[in-house]
Amino acid sequence: MARRMRPAIVLLAHTASSYALGWGHEQPLVDRVASLCRAPALLAAQAVRTALQHLGVTRLALGTPYPESISRQGHAYWEAAGFQLVGYHRLAGVVNIYDESEERAAELARQADTPEAQAVLISGTGLPTVGVLERLERELGKPVVSSNQACLWRALRLAGVGEPVTGFGRLLRET
Repeated sequence: MARRMRPAIVLLAHTASSYALGWGHEQPLVDRVASLCRAPALLAAQAVRTALQHLGVTRLALGTPYPESISRQGHAYWEAAGFQLVGYHRLAGVVNIYDESEERAAELARQADTPEAQAVLISGTGLPTVGVLERLERELGKPVVSSNQACLWRALRLAGVGEPVTGFGRLLRET
């Protein structure tokens, strides 16, 4: 007899989906995913927004690996979500986000950062960021949030897991 899984949460880990939909227009997609999976659903950008709010961030530096058109949508999304974008950088020459390196992701964060930013967001769940978050936070002296990290953090919290996870940035380390 086949067993049916009952996930605590279903996450659509594609930050640019929210950018394309636009701030405030994501709920129909969330509802559809939840209905199809018969479980609560969450989008990556929702997880990021909740993470940034949890950290008390209002002034944000944004780094994106996307083409200019999607990067503009991301910029507009975060401003409409209530964040003041005080830093921005787009990673040039990206052919396939999944072929990028941690060092290119780290350089993206460095280029996006400004002294006015309270945190740096590295957008894009396809970028390999987890291995550089701690180092970037020490180097920049502020939280560095990636889409993947925020997705994991939010999914764990929604599933009732509140223990700290060390080695992957302030967001996961603090309860």
